[in-house]
Amino acid sequence: RAVLITSSAMPSFMGRLLTGAPRALRLIAETMGAKPVKTIFAGLAAQEEHAAPSEKVIRQARAAGRQLAAGK
Repeated sequence: RAVLITSSAMPSFMGRLLTGAPRALRLIAETMGAKPVKTIFAGLAAQEEHAAPSEKVIRQARAAGRQLAAGK
């Protein structure tokens, strides 16, 4: 199982629509034998020089980690 995480300088909804990153990550994970259970796309990652993930992305990552640990 795998959690797919990618980031972009553009807003996340645009990144999902205008880039092939989520699909490419899914294909790579499946090629390696992993089943993607969650995809997290963090947008606006280049707003600051030392940008930290937003609270929303952190919540999504924690939920995905719990999903992986629970085996769901």
